[in-house]
Amino acid sequence: MSTFQIERKIQIMSITQIKQRMTVEIKAMFWLTRMTHTIRIKEMKMHLLDILTVDNIYRLEVLKFSHSWHNGLLPKVFDNTFQYARKIHRYNTRYTAKQNFYKYKIRKNAGKQSVSYMAIDSWKDLPSSLKELSVFAFPKHIKCYLLSEQKQNQFST
Repeated sequence: MSTFQIERKIQIMSITQIKQRMTVEIKAMFWLTRMTHTIRIKEMKMHLLDILTVDNIYRLEVLKFSHSWHNGLLPKVFDNTFQYARKIHRYNTRYTAKQNFYKYKIRKNAGKQSVSYMAIDSWKDLPSSLKELSVFAFPKHIKCYLLSEQKQNQFST
């Protein structure tokens, strides 16, 4: 088993464990006993407390990593993690103008589940104004952005 496969298993296990722990904590906090309403009540309580879901916490950390790379604050080891789309081709498209990363063609699911591949999609969805924030302001604004996105998704379903 390769190092990448081992790291991926650890990531999946830890995210699953965090999700389970988060569900238990929220149930305990609000004394949820009825299983039929648990998910809807949990979403409502998370909305009231401004708590990010585990998936959005993961996106937050990935976006903070991407932002650090964008500002050149990571060690040289991470220099080849991303590439700007404008460096791959010289056409001035909307995609390149928004300082998006180049998305490599990957055929295997393991590659599509890598952190760098997911970061490219998350970075692409960010407004340009958030990408240009300072290192200190970025985490706060990105958390607000993810919370508002989470609330919109909750009420649209």
